[in-house]
Amino acid sequence: SSFFSNPALVSAAEHTRKHNGAFHIAGLFGSGSVHSYLDHMHALLEFSQAEKLTNVYLHLFLDGRDSPPKEGAGLLVQLQERLKKSGTGKIATIVGRHFALDRTFHWERTQKAHELMVNSIGEKTKDPIETIKAFYEKGITDEFMEPIVVLDETGTAASVKDNDALVFFEFRED
Repeated sequence: SSFFSNPALVSAAEHTRKHNGAFHIAGLFGSGSVHSYLDHMHALLEFSQAEKLTNVYLHLFLDGRDSPPKEGAGLLVQLQERLKKSGTGKIATIVGRHFALDRTFHWERTQKAHELMVNSIGEKTKDPIETIKAFYEKGITDEFMEPIVVLDETGTAASVKDNDALVFFEFRED
């Protein structure tokens, strides 16, 4: 079966429609292609558009380990242009992989990513690129990026709630 008819994805889309929920897409955002491919994120956005989903939110885990340490801001510029052009998807949260992809059982790291995505706990901004650049100025690179909540035009954050669907685009089993 093709990607666009994947039963798990179709079911997630139907669930969000049935419950008036949001469709959240989360994963590693970088060019490294070790844990994820940006193409997968773009395909999920295309899927969302094909399914006519209106509340589509991205939760980006900046890489900085398998890709350059300050690549995130530039990739974000490209992503924002693409989202604006397609009209589908908004960036909801940004955090470094150090927090979102911890595999050393440090709950305090994972908890930061969880609290960001579920409770919108992080640095609030309407301009994520400037916020990331400000962190760069402080010596904080993509891998260690502190939690950032991206507010929409009305100052509202998009967190993962009951009856939403959350799809990860990671592919390494570890």
